[in-house]
Parts: sequence; structure tokens; C-alpha cells
Amino acid sequence: MGHRITTQSRGKGGPTYRAPSHRYKAELRHIGDGSKTVNGSVIDIEHDPARNAPIALVRLEDGTKTYMLITEGIGVGAAVAWGADVEVKNGNTLPLENIPAGSYICNIESRPNDGGKFVRSTGVQAIVVDKTSDRVASVCQAARQNGSVPSAGQQSVSLRAGDVLINRS
Repeated sequence: MGHRITTQSRGKGGPTYRAPSHRYKAELRHIGDGSKTVNGSVIDIEHDPARNAPIALVRLEDGTKTYMLITEGIGVGAAVAWGADVEVKNGNTLPLENIPAGSYICNIESRPNDGGKFVRSTGVQAIVVDKTSDRVASVCQAARQNGSVPSAGQQSVSLRAGDVLINRS
């Protein structure tokens, strides 16, 4: 007779195999649409049950608080910015057309203003390979998968934080 295979149980959708979405901190999206500059300061770094990397609580210049995906090297008190004319530095978010080739990026938008869909987990990375004149940039992701994304979409500069995996090679 036997018993049900684990994947069959998962397909049923019981509470054991469902994502605990009621415990997630927030929907983590880019702040603003890139048309104006938004500045903020990291006030706390927290754990989110939805992911295996830390997130940051940021106080914006208008006094509101929001969560963001943080990159390597960002700590409490760090200044971060979103917009088209911000400096290209670790933790800032700006359009891909303003990021130089060879830079590491994360939280890549597939369409402008969709909040970021690719390279959001810890241990993954993407590099800006080439930028063409027709507003499309080439990005190299894990396993040398090259993809094209619109240059107007926003990206965060640097690697995703929380990479604690040991290199076993």
C-alpha cells in the first residue's frame, strides 16, 4: 500500500507546506519611481521570516518609516538614497542607465516601477555587462545567464546582504 509521496502532500496545500505570509514584515519595493530623489537613514536591521537575508528599517527624510532590502556593508546609521541623480554607491537605488558597466547590482526591475523582481535573495548576484543605445542593458546573473532589462528600471547597487554560505571549492 504505502503512503503519499511528499510532493503529493505539498500539492494539497495544507498548512504544513503553505508560506506563512501572515508573519511577513512588509512588501519590499523600491521607494518612489526614480523621478525625484528620496533620502533616508537606516535605523534598524531586522530579520524577516519571508527571506533568509536581513532587511533594514529606514526613516525617510519626510519622517515616514519603511523597510528595504539591504546590501553588503550597510549598517545602522548608513545613509541611503533613491532616485535618478543619486551617487553610485553601496545601498543606493538608481536607474540602470546611470550605473556603470561592471558594477554589482541587486533587486532588478523587469519593467520600470514594478518594485524589483530579480536577484533579491542572499547569495545571488548580477553584474551590469553592457548598455546599448536603445535603452536596454545586458545583465549577467548566476550561472552566466545573460538577460536584457530596461535601462529605465531601478536597481540597488552592490551585492545582497546576508551571504553566509561557505565556499566549499
